[in-house]
Order: sequence, then C-alpha cells, then structure tokens
Amino acid sequence: MRKTLLIFASLLFYTIILAQSVPQGINYQAVARDINGVELSNQALTIQLSIIEGMLPGILSWQESHPVTTNDFGLFTAIIGQGTSTGLGSSVTFDAVDWGSENHYVKVEINGIDMGTTQLMSVPYALQAGNPGPQGPAGANGIDGTDGVDGNDGAPGATGPQGLTGATGPAGADGIDGAIGATGPQGPAGADGVNATSLWVDNGTAVELDQSASPLVHLHNNFIVDGDAFTGGESYLMGNVGIGTMNPIRGKLEITGNQMCCGNTQGDFWYYLYNNPSGQFAWYNGVGDFDISVYADGRFMGSGIHIFSDERIKDIVGLTSSKNDLSTLLSIEITDYKMKDQAKGNKPYKKVIAQQVKEVYPQAISLTTEVVPDIYTVATIENGYISLNTNLKKGEKVKLIFEDETAVFDVLNTNQNGFKIATNKSGNVFVYGREVDDFHSVDYESLSMLNISATQELYKLIIEQQNIIDVKNDQINEIKAEFDSRLKALEEILNTTTLNK
Repeated sequence: MRKTLLIFASLLFYTIILAQSVPQGINYQAVARDINGVELSNQALTIQLSIIEGMLPGILSWQESHPVTTNDFGLFTAIIGQGTSTGLGSSVTFDAVDWGSENHYVKVEINGIDMGTTQLMSVPYALQAGNPGPQGPAGANGIDGTDGVDGNDGAPGATGPQGLTGATGPAGADGIDGAIGATGPQGPAGADGVNATSLWVDNGTAVELDQSASPLVHLHNNFIVDGDAFTGGESYLMGNVGIGTMNPIRGKLEITGNQMCCGNTQGDFWYYLYNNPSGQFAWYNGVGDFDISVYADGRFMGSGIHIFSDERIKDIVGLTSSKNDLSTLLSIEITDYKMKDQAKGNKPYKKVIAQQVKEVYPQAISLTTEVVPDIYTVATIENGYISLNTNLKKGEKVKLIFEDETAVFDVLNTNQNGFKIATNKSGNVFVYGREVDDFHSVDYESLSMLNISATQELYKLIIEQQNIIDVKNDQINEIKAEFDSRLKALEEILNTTTLNK
C-alpha cells in the first residue's frame, strides 16, 4: 500500500477550470502519471477536492469526493460542486460558498495523498453572478424640468353621494355635581338583627376584633384586609386567628387548606423516580399536586422556621451520594445582583440564579405564574389605550399601577404605538411588566441539604488526608529515630578514636 501511495504522490496535474451557472459547478480535468512520467491508463482513483477561503491555511468552505477512472491517456474529469459532500456535514451546500468575499484555493487529494493547493483565478468567480451583492447607493437626482403651462379648467363634475357618518367622538368630561337636596324625614327604626357568630365587627369606620369575645377567632371564608382596616393597634389581635379552621390552637395564625396556584404551568417540577427507565429524575407537570397555602410577594420575618420532616410521612429510597452532591454544589454559581424593581430597594444580593441552578440541580427549581418588571416605565392612558411602544402581544397579561389601583389586565389588542386594555381610565399609569408562566423559584431548603451532604464529603476527604499525614509522620519519626541512633553510634566511635590518639 505504501508503494502505491508514493506513486500517487508523484502525480502531475493539468487543470482546466470553467464556470457554469446551472447547475453550479467547476469543471476539473487532470492527467495522472506515475513517478516515471508514464500515464496511468484505466486506473480507478478516489479524488477529494476542497475549496479553501482566505489566505492559507484559510477556512474550509466546501469539500467533496469523486470516484473516477482514467482513460487510455491517464485523463480523468470531475465537476467541483457535484461530488459527495465530505467533512462539513450534509447541511452545507456548494452554492453557499461566498465567492465574492475572499481569495479561494482548490486543494487536491488522491487516495488520501495531498497533491497540493492552487489558487483559483477569475473564471470561477462567475459563480458570484448568481449571488449579487447589495444594491449601490442611488445616484443624484437630475435637474427638474420647467413647469408646463396650466391647462384650462374642466367643467365641474356631478356632486358625489354623501359620505358615511364618522365614528362617535370620545365622551366629554363629567359635569359639576348639582347642589345637595334637602334631607328627607327619618324613617322608622328597623327591627334588631340576629347576633352574628363572627368575631369580626364593623364599627362604621373599620373592621375590628370584638375584644369582649372568645380569644379564638376563625375565618372560614375569605377575609381581605385592605390598607389600614384594622384600627386601635395590636390590642385587636390578642387571640389566635384561624383561616379554614374553627380551632386555631397550634399557632397565633393557623391556616388549613390550599388552592391551586397560579397558572397552567404552576407546579412544574423535577422529582425523583427510582424506577424511571429514562433516568434518575423525571419532569412532571404537577398542576393537581402543587398546592399553595400561603403566598406572599414580600419577605417572611421571624427567629426560625420548621419544615415537616418526620420519617413516618416519607418513603425512604436510599442515602444520597455525598461525593456526587459535592460535585453538584461546585457547579452552582453564586451571583451578585440587584433587583430591577426599585421598590424592593437598591441593596446588593449574593445568591443563586434559578435558571443556572436548574441546569445542574433541577429538583430545587419550580415554575409559577408571576409578573416580571420587563417594561417598568410611566405612560399615558386614554380610555384604556396606553400610548407606549412595547413587544406585548394580544392575549398577554400586563401589570399596571394607577394612583388608586394596582391590577393585572388582559391585553385586548396592540399596534406599534401602544396597546388596549378593558378600562375607561385616562391619565398617567405606571406599566410594571407582563405576566409569565415560567417564573422560576428556588427551594433553598433543598440547596441547604445539598450543602450539608457536600460538607460531609469534604469532612471525609479531610479525615482521609489526615490519616495519610499521620502515617507519613509515623514514618518520618521512625526514620528520625534510626538516624539519631546511627549518629550517636558514630559519635561514640569518633570519641574512642580521639582518646586512643
């Protein structure tokens, strides 16, 4: 085989290159000779042709192979562009070569032997005619000709039909309220009502707790506290409060029950499934199982937190691999950042980013529906139309902040100048941002357990290293003791010799 390759390495080539438009290709002809200059007649060869762009070594733009057979004179022919594509994948095509950008070279290989590289000259670049460059700038306008003489006015045409009535204009501002009429006579007193069982009472200005009633309070139905609804200070909250329970005895606030929250993707999470054939973890859209008992858009404050962790409520699968957990922990990036929402303050944070954690530790990430401050600017609104150029789309939801209201609205329609919502408000509005259904949240308890497991692995490594150090120290002490013993013996020999002299 090596002799054959050496013969082919000495081949001489005579090349004729022509440009064609349809189909695109470059004709290539060559004469194959052996090292003695004798034509290789009727020989089967494998030719690989490469188009290289830019100064050598350049960039490979196209590569193809051809099985050819020489004729009686050692001549063979191939069309560059119509061979079998090699080296760059099936997605790269010959017509993608940018002939107008750089110098181009053709590299020839026969049966795997590099036969040399030659620069393509002007003719092949006719291929660029099928891929014209950008249009040049427009030329200067010519001089306007002189205006012609005005013609005579034609006879007046017949009056056209009356046009359609225009759309109704916006409603005018409300008029000034009229004077208050005289007070009518007082009606008869109504019958006394039945005493309510609720401990919440309305004194006419606020909702308060009845301090004279039992210290146990229950809120079986939804109860909303808006602004300063509670008055009189903390004396109104002396007892326990229960939501969904008639007997709140396990805390000052006890909540029983939950509800699905907060959108179609709420509850998507990764969960461990030891018999899952596709891997250790599986993705689950847990809309029916992701229940929310307490939701807050601010922080919780307190001296501690307890999480249910009793063995009797769990199916133990096995112990975690602390070695793998250490590797996972090292892949989690700690990031410095500030909140885009300026209402949450301007202090720096040093925490994780959920999207990055999801790449290496997905079981600590959940998805929910939430509003992000991706617009966050003041705009004007006129009868529900907000003049603000955004990339909102019809059907999305957007959070708006008015002087008297903060709410999430459906986007009814949009154009390049703004979008429309279902309200008749006018004036100024703060456009906070859109609602998304893939808002990432982090289970920091899961990260804490990952950290504990990784710390345990580090402790194991420390113990192993300490054991190695102890063994080495023992060996060093043994060597030192042996050395001291021999040194002492040598000193005794030297002292004896000195005395004899």
